[in-house]
Amino acid sequence: MINEDSISLLPPLKLSPELQQIKDIAQHIFNQLGSSHSEYIYQRCMEFELRNNNIIYETEKRLAIKYTDTLGRSYTIGEERIDIFIHKIGDSTIPILIELKAVVNEPKQAEIAQLTKYYRELLKIDIQIKYGIIINFPQAGTKKNRQQVDFKLVEF
Repeated sequence: MINEDSISLLPPLKLSPELQQIKDIAQHIFNQLGSSHSEYIYQRCMEFELRNNNIIYETEKRLAIKYTDTLGRSYTIGEERIDIFIHKIGDSTIPILIELKAVVNEPKQAEIAQLTKYYRELLKIDIQIKYGIIINFPQAGTKKNRQQVDFKLVEF
């Protein structure tokens, strides 16, 4: 069982070069497009930029959800999709989960819970994840016109 206390939203800090690169890519996209686009549009741009930067990734990575009943029988009961799953960035081969959003408000606990759910399911198939990232491309709808992407780093 996962100790939920060991999962934390990291405060703003100096990012590793790999994580800073991801943040810079997202910010470049937001600077180019601005707000009011769907998550799909931002994801497509992320794909272009990840390829341009020789980052090995998958989009819409399928993740089978397993269930074991009280008799010990195991079933695949559905699947989830991870927006972006980074396999390799620079010299780092530690996988990174990226959840994209295009909403008005900054990411909250529900988005962190979504990353945590993916993390738990990946552990079941022996895939170790150190970081999850929530990138929100802020949308119009508040008086405060935000010019920066929301970049929330979660450490597992």
